[in-house]
Amino acid sequence: GDLPVDGIVTIEVQTLAGDVVETFVQEFVDLAAGATETIPVGWDSTGALETDYRFVGYVSYDSTITEPMTAEISTQAKVYLPMIKR
Repeated sequence: GDLPVDGIVTIEVQTLAGDVVETFVQEFVDLAAGATETIPVGWDSTGALETDYRFVGYVSYDSTITEPMTAEISTQAKVYLPMIKR
């Protein structure tokens, strides 16, 4: 559109099974058409019971909700070894 919008950004931390662990909500005001805004989120994974999680984020504005965007993360470093087949 051509007009600035107000809305709410919602970011959920979920298990891979879809259980919500934590939710972050941030309002934005007067976001200009074509502009972007950075929403900083810090999730403390200390005590996390699972090793793999998913962030799901979406925006609601003017009675509309965007399609969710997702990113999977892990609380553990993983090492991948090469496979040698003879």
